[in-house]
Amino acid sequence: MRRTTLAGITALALTATACGGGGEDRLGTGDDYTVLGALAELPGPTTPGLMIQTGDLTAATEAAGLQRPDAPEAHAMTEWIGPLIGAPVAEGSDPSPIFVPVAEVFNVQQLIRHEEYETALGWSLVDVDSFAEMSLPPDRLAVIAGDFSEDTVLADLPEVAEGVVTYGEGEDFSVDPGAGSAINTLGTPVRLAHQDGRIAASTSTPRVEEWLSGPEETLADDTALAGVASALDERDALSALLLSGGDFAGSAILGQLGASEAQQEQLKSHLEALPSTAFGTVGIGWGVADGAADITVAYHLGTENAAEQAVPEFESLYRDGVTLTSGQEVSKAVELVSVEADGEVLVVQVRPTETSHVRWLVDQLQRRDVPFAHN
Repeated sequence: MRRTTLAGITALALTATACGGGGEDRLGTGDDYTVLGALAELPGPTTPGLMIQTGDLTAATEAAGLQRPDAPEAHAMTEWIGPLIGAPVAEGSDPSPIFVPVAEVFNVQQLIRHEEYETALGWSLVDVDSFAEMSLPPDRLAVIAGDFSEDTVLADLPEVAEGVVTYGEGEDFSVDPGAGSAINTLGTPVRLAHQDGRIAASTSTPRVEEWLSGPEETLADDTALAGVASALDERDALSALLLSGGDFAGSAILGQLGASEAQQEQLKSHLEALPSTAFGTVGIGWGVADGAADITVAYHLGTENAAEQAVPEFESLYRDGVTLTSGQEVSKAVELVSVEADGEVLVVQVRPTETSHVRWLVDQLQRRDVPFAHN
């Protein structure tokens, strides 16, 4: 398997293959990477609660000043990928200016066993240029771009459908902790296929078959997701996390906190300060500008008028808002740079504060907490 840096990348051709009618781009790297192109690799339609993780791992590695190892040796892997996923860095070292929401398919919780991962599949995370993964557990599909040779990748795995092989035995979505491995800790079988320099991996055989045949609709055909992705692309995101169809009503979190009646009354006053415009699709994009973290948050608000009218509310949210779960001031975690309407999308640009981290917004999004909550 080859090693490459951003400066030495040969551009991946933007040809029509496994992606459907969601856009002309595909999953690429360097100048050819876009969040919208990543969506075009993933079959649609969307399902409420669907999460998409994507990143140009090669570009992010170079932007962070890190060194990709030649082989998946445990210590070298930790030094490389650890800073990109928000792991603590050595004393005296600067944190990475960029966060990469690495796909679940890579099982980075088992980095110390990644040599086993490579032995089993014929490739590993060190061979990946970029990726896109959609997930709504237990369903999951990842598409991975890299210099994958058809002669060596997946060649020794048993076939479960035409063109689809499996690592692990059992039915789709089955769990067997006794068969846990560096590939899947729960022992769930992983179905895989290779096509045109890309690998698809899923917990579902039909998902991989659909990717191989070329779906009629992709996630890039979803108006809200495409709008959010395009906003992130315009601001040079190298990695992104998108959530579609979630419930972002702030009131939904009250029942999850186990708060007393008095505490709930206090929280209700915070709810009244939240934006009045509802949103259902959001995205976070991470980039690097002048060596520093550059984070974009995009909210799909449905109409251009709604986005324009929401600008002052979101300015207030990021300057004066507090989280519902901890009461933390948003401004103590991220510094507001700008808020603007971009068509139907409200775009917020921020920087992490000195006491915060580039992945802070991920935790808030997963909780549906401020700044990902509306009144």
